[in-house]
Amino acid sequence: MVNNVIIVGRLETEPEIVPTKESLPAKWAKFIVAVERPFKNRQNEYEIDYITIKTWLANCQEIKELLKHGVIIAIKGRIQTFSNKNNDFHYTEIIADKLTYIN
Repeated sequence: MVNNVIIVGRLETEPEIVPTKESLPAKWAKFIVAVERPFKNRQNEYEIDYITIKTWLANCQEIKELLKHGVIIAIKGRIQTFSNKNNDFHYTEIIADKLTYIN
């Protein structure tokens, strides 16, 4: 089985840097990327998907400085889905392994 995804999109939100726990040095960055669908709808317009990206980073501050609203980036990662114990809430995001800045 394979869980790989590659997307290219425009950064919609500035990265939010979140520490995991006070006792751990690890941090992760969370942001949203807007990805245009490759086809037009009935109104002859492209629809946009807003995808939550989460990535574990050794140097989150550098990423925060480089990733600004509107920047186009390519992301390689995997899809991860969360749900509560009653299965009435589902949340899907991409866990990024690699980020590439396009502009």
